[in-house]
Amino acid sequence: MAGVVAFTSFTCADLAPALTLARDLERRHPDWRRVGVLVDHAPEGLDDRWRDAFDRVWAAETLYGEDWRRFVFKHEAPEAAAAVKGRALLAVLGEGAEKAFYFAPDIAVFGDLDEVEARLDAASILLTPHQGEPNAGAQAVADNEAQAMRYGVYNLSFLGVRCDPTGLALARWWADRLDRASYDAAGGFDDQKHFDLVPALFDGVEVLRDPGCHVASWNLSRREIEIARDGRILVNGRFPLKFYNFSNPYGDGAILTERYAGRRLAVYELAAYRKCALAAAGAPPPPREGWAYGRFDDGAPVPSMARRLYRDDPELGARYPDPFAAGPDTFLAFLQTNRPDLL
Repeated sequence: MAGVVAFTSFTCADLAPALTLARDLERRHPDWRRVGVLVDHAPEGLDDRWRDAFDRVWAAETLYGEDWRRFVFKHEAPEAAAAVKGRALLAVLGEGAEKAFYFAPDIAVFGDLDEVEARLDAASILLTPHQGEPNAGAQAVADNEAQAMRYGVYNLSFLGVRCDPTGLALARWWADRLDRASYDAAGGFDDQKHFDLVPALFDGVEVLRDPGCHVASWNLSRREIEIARDGRILVNGRFPLKFYNFSNPYGDGAILTERYAGRRLAVYELAAYRKCALAAAGAPPPPREGWAYGRFDDGAPVPSMARRLYRDDPELGARYPDPFAAGPDTFLAFLQTNRPDLL
């Protein structure tokens, strides 16, 4: 798997965005290899042609072996999709990738990324900040800078890593931190907040301040989108738009978009394009039964509080190595006897 590898992680609920991302990357960079990490089970009868958008599709459980069920039980579906990124990066680098990029399924690629790739010729780690320049005014500071300080300076929907000693050290560190905890803390995943430390812990870190990279609702206060007469999508009048993140992890993205895009229609045109792209992705609808790890083996739903109890008490993990199991002497039986209020 030499060369450049771009990977993403997703559940079946995010299959349409993941396919759209993979096809964006294939169109812009057909020489890059694309890896999808499925943090779910593909339902029986699902047409497997969706896998053709990727060069490789890994089942997340193969990255963890016998520890997988105990690990994934501690997470809700979005948390699990974030939690596997460290081990996936280690696997991508371990298979020979010279440069690796993580993109979340929420990202749409609108431009050529050759300049971004070239940054890893010198840097070992490439990060994109939520804010690339100071905001003006109390409202914008509260909406954007204060929230970034709370949930993470860098947005971990994107990451670039070169396969050198520093990049490998980062991957091992990240995987270890995510193995310990990657839970939603009022909207901010722990993997993101950890990265506030990265410029202090590792050499070779570059903060990518290109205004065309990682545009999103949380930085529209300082990035103006326009569509030029020749069809180019520009940021702040002169920077080509490279990729846009259509999620908002710490608030209502629609409110921030309306507040900072105002009546400038280009952002809304991008959103309309995104909606059409997702509809055209050809992804099957999410399974009616939901996430594969949302139920015990007997079909009973796993409550969020049961997950938290299991992850917060190491003795429960040692006693019940397969928390999804049903029947006597299982975690489910323990709950039914000792904590029926959680079921």
